[in-house]
Amino acid sequence: MTDAKEDPLSKRKCQTVTGVTQPLPLEKMQAYQLEISDWELLAEAQPSLQQTFVFRDFNEAMGFVQRVVLLAEKENHHPNIDIRYNMVKLILYTHKISGLSENDFILAAKISELVK
Repeated sequence: MTDAKEDPLSKRKCQTVTGVTQPLPLEKMQAYQLEISDWELLAEAQPSLQQTFVFRDFNEAMGFVQRVVLLAEKENHHPNIDIRYNMVKLILYTHKISGLSENDFILAAKISELVK
């Protein structure tokens, strides 16, 4: 995968994760998190990135979800999505490795750009 000193996360492309891919070490997660400071990094037993987005109404929330769905399909990396009327909570982690991969940080950065 790409070195963190190269392109910003939002300019990278998610890569295929295999069963031999290792979850990121805590130091790497913390370094990547500096680029996506609007996301909460939970580095517990089941590491994840999470963020809750609040919109004016259900329509606006669903429009955002649709944009996330299209982005996730394009990147072939999919978040867990919890929708509550005008709130959308996204949880990112790589199921295949039961931890965080660079893809989670890339997708988080790209999602953050959707709301800018």
